[in-house]
Amino acid sequence: MLFFNQDSRGLRVTYPDPAFPVICRLVTFSGIADNCRQTCWHEDVVLIQNLTKPLVFRVYTDDVVLEAGDILLVNSAQLHSCRSDDPAGCFRAFLFHPELLRGLLESDHPFYRRIEDRGLRFVRWPACSRQAQILRPLLECVDEQGTADAARRLEMISLACLSAAFFCDAPASVSTATHRERRDEDAVHAMLACLVRSYGEKLSLDLIAEEAGVSRSKCCKLFGALVGTTPMDYLSSLRLGIAAWMLSHTDLSIRVIAQRCGFPEQSYFTRLFKARYHCTPGRCRKSADESKKTA
Repeated sequence: MLFFNQDSRGLRVTYPDPAFPVICRLVTFSGIADNCRQTCWHEDVVLIQNLTKPLVFRVYTDDVVLEAGDILLVNSAQLHSCRSDDPAGCFRAFLFHPELLRGLLESDHPFYRRIEDRGLRFVRWPACSRQAQILRPLLECVDEQGTADAARRLEMISLACLSAAFFCDAPASVSTATHRERRDEDAVHAMLACLVRSYGEKLSLDLIAEEAGVSRSKCCKLFGALVGTTPMDYLSSLRLGIAAWMLSHTDLSIRVIAQRCGFPEQSYFTRLFKARYHCTPGRCRKSADESKKTA
């Protein structure tokens, strides 16, 4: 889950403990529509370990193929998405906000210069590399419950520190992005931030374009090129994804969830939800409840 940060005007990951901005998740493609995760961006650094067959991460306009065991670090504030041809595919994702290391590193540490380097979008370490072999055991130790345990927190901080160190050792980037390309990327960032911030409200293409300071046609052109879909289709998928999360993690009624996610009519919400997830909202909630009982 992402949220709009009023202070930085950027997108951030929702952490179990906001005071300890670290999280680890095992992500599978079995429950993801079209075996593809939506394009997004956020201020947090992402460390990915592929666990199964090859999958493709798209970072800005680069397609990065990860074989089993490969590790990818995606820099802060980068547009990224992923897809897999295998619905059984899965990867481990470790995310941390750069602020986590503020008390450990000097303010002028190279790590902070690196995360501000928009040309250095990602670093890939093959499974056989020294970096991957060092990071892998730590990635396997941390889990979704790690933030509740003091010892696990130390492991997570160690993993973040090692990731930062290896990131600093990566070859410096030579950015060839033009001023126009950077401006276009900023515009897409603004559009996605608008959608995440206001997904529950009535949004139009005009409002989204205005948020990014571009015309309607430019809005659609940029969104299609860098996100791969239209703004309104993205909004619908975003709303349905948030609704699915609410069904599994809250006790709100289906009607209230539909309204909060921008669907004024529950019947319309149910029809779209079933088309995307191949089950009704009620069935989704029941499955989540059954999973909790057997966990």
